Amino acid sequence: MDIEYNRKFWLRQFLHIKKGGWSEVKRKVKLSIEIYGPIPLIGFIVSVPLVLIVRLIRPWILIRFGFIIFGRIGHNAFDLEYYLTEKRLGLHPERSMDLFFNQGGKSANNFYLILGKRNLKISNFYKYPFLVNALEIIKLIFNRKLPLFNYRYC
Repeated sequence: MDIEYNRKFWLRQFLHIKKGGWSEVKRKVKLSIEIYGPIPLIGFIVSVPLVLIVRLIRPWILIRFGFIIFGRIGHNAFDLEYYLTEKRLGLHPERSMDLFFNQGGKSANNFYLILGKRNLKISNFYKYPFLVNALEIIKLIFNRKLPLFNYRYC
């Protein structure tokens, strides 16, 4: 996803809301529910304060959101092994919690999905904090320069 396109998209949305007021907010919420259903909207609403709290407690405990692609055999085997090896070798901070979600649809190999769920914290809900964490406005609040979609975690 192009970072410049993403920035322009959100800027355009905020300008529409600034111009239209609360009626524009209601229209955008109604449209997003019609298109995507209520679950993503609820996920994003819950994720905004969650990400702000995660950012505030970062000096004491590091909570990272990331994804593993279980939809392709090469990705799920390599990514899972790579992460677990790094964790076992102590290459990750001691006081950290890594939360993953499945990116890539249905699992290509259920063994790796079971293995991943046995050794990692994997839930589809973690997609929403991951995306909120990648939003430009969150980065501006905390003055962080992070890539838009870091492959491992934000």
